[in-house]
Amino acid sequence: MTIVEIVRLLVRYFHFIAGTAIILAFLVFYSTKDGKKEYTTHTLLNTGLISGYSIESNSSGRVDYAKTNNELENLINLATAYETNKELSAKLMAHLLLARRDNQLRLLSDNLEDFEETIKHLDIKITESDSEISVYEKLVRLREQDQFNEVYLIANSKNAFFGIEQLENIIVTREGNSDMIRMQYTSLDPYLSQKTLGLLTDIFMSKQT
Repeated sequence: MTIVEIVRLLVRYFHFIAGTAIILAFLVFYSTKDGKKEYTTHTLLNTGLISGYSIESNSSGRVDYAKTNNELENLINLATAYETNKELSAKLMAHLLLARRDNQLRLLSDNLEDFEETIKHLDIKITESDSEISVYEKLVRLREQDQFNEVYLIANSKNAFFGIEQLENIIVTREGNSDMIRMQYTSLDPYLSQKTLGLLTDIFMSKQT
């Protein structure tokens, strides 16, 4: 294979490469609202919809901006969809429960009491052999049993840690005229804000494969 052929292949599949390249521009800052600190985090995702356009396309290298705008809008809708937030809620819960088991919970000390209050009625057994995935699966099974169990009630609430109504505050927008998507989230804890966007990014990317 010649250098020219390699370059042509790279260009042809660049949108796949760029699509998996996550620009982690995590930035945390806080503000004060009603006496409580709020921490905002954002990240940028490169979709590759423009920069990955193939030089061998039938449009003579021209980007179809109408199509691109529509695809970006679809991606934004996917990132903010109820089903996405539902999955995100359970994965956040699984992550923090595992971190608590391993004494690696990185929440601010001011938020630990509220966190313990949130999970104290959770009827879930976590063993030493459990992984984040297995705990997530347990939580989903519990949540789907009925509308009265604690997992369901926490998820379908404004709970500051896991509530879907809280997660609906995630802002997902296009970054200027680029093919990047900006995700921003504000919560009561800097680690929670970062982890939420990290998990959302993982979910978002998994839905693209």
